[in-house]
Amino acid sequence: KITVETGSLLSRIKSGFSYLKHHPRQLWFGLFSFSVFAALIVSIHALIPVYVDKRLGESASVFAATDLIYAMGALLAGFLAVRLLKYFSSQKAVLLLTVLGAMLYFSLFLGKSILLLYLFGFLMGISNAGIRVLRLTYLFEKIPNELMGRVNSIFNMANVFTRSAFIFLFSLPFFTFGENIIYAFLVLAIFLGISGLVLYLNSEKQEDELSA
Repeated sequence: KITVETGSLLSRIKSGFSYLKHHPRQLWFGLFSFSVFAALIVSIHALIPVYVDKRLGESASVFAATDLIYAMGALLAGFLAVRLLKYFSSQKAVLLLTVLGAMLYFSLFLGKSILLLYLFGFLMGISNAGIRVLRLTYLFEKIPNELMGRVNSIFNMANVFTRSAFIFLFSLPFFTFGENIIYAFLVLAIFLGISGLVLYLNSEKQEDELSA
């Protein structure tokens, strides 16, 4: 059934916030399922070039190759997302890929290898693109069609603020000294770990509510 909501722009924005206020499960999922994407954008634009130069001592060709390998992983994500849905709910699948992201960032904090960076790019392509398919599958199942656009806009705004905060943080001189860029990857690993915990608790509460 299609319902068209009329009214001013302000009233329609308020309806998006009102919906999320009364549906906290969708709110928490929508916010924290975007964490891998936020971390990835920050990495591409602010961290990996510095990591390649200062940590690995390599040229821009390594960064370009990582970007290409990431694209290969992203191409496979659609096929893998469908397979994950056969064994897990969309919430649990997003949780697994978020935890994978946290492990990948932690590996770059600990390791020092071009091959490790390439593996990071490939698996992050799978994780990020897979999550974007799975999260939309979940949100379209839960959120009414007439509210989906404005609710997703709220999530996008929150994601932009998150990315901006991390880019501002990692622009501090500390992260450009020597190999200190690895601590930026540690911060993002912790961020994704916390996001995974929130997603887990959120899914468990929702299952408890459904079984009650």
